[in-house]
Amino acid sequence: MDPVRSHLPRLRGVGWSEPHLTVKELTMSTISRQERKNVEDASDAAGNLTGKLAGKISDGLEEAARSAGRFSERLRNNGAQLHEELSAAGERFGDGAKRLGSITSEQIRAHPWAAIGIAVAVGAIASRLLRRR
Repeated sequence: MDPVRSHLPRLRGVGWSEPHLTVKELTMSTISRQERKNVEDASDAAGNLTGKLAGKISDGLEEAARSAGRFSERLRNNGAQLHEELSAAGERFGDGAKRLGSITSEQIRAHPWAAIGIAVAVGAIASRLLRRR
């Protein structure tokens, strides 16, 4: 006798000589009509519960997909708006830098000795600050 089968309890009136029967068939053949109905009811209830859970999970996944789609659209819109704002800010900064450059150039041409004096003073201050570190 197989060592695994020797430790298993034998079913009432059913031996191992019927290998063509499944466990469910062996079990169903040994229980009463009421027990069989209880097993079928439990099986039906489990099937119904599984169907309901699958429906709820499916609904939840669909809602998550819709939310992700809305979030993605909002991100795209915000990204486009941010790009426009940054482009405009960059243009304003560039315009301001050009204006500052032209004003500085005019002042240097109008007052060359003052520009040289300011450059020397700024260089001296910068060298002292950098030397301390």
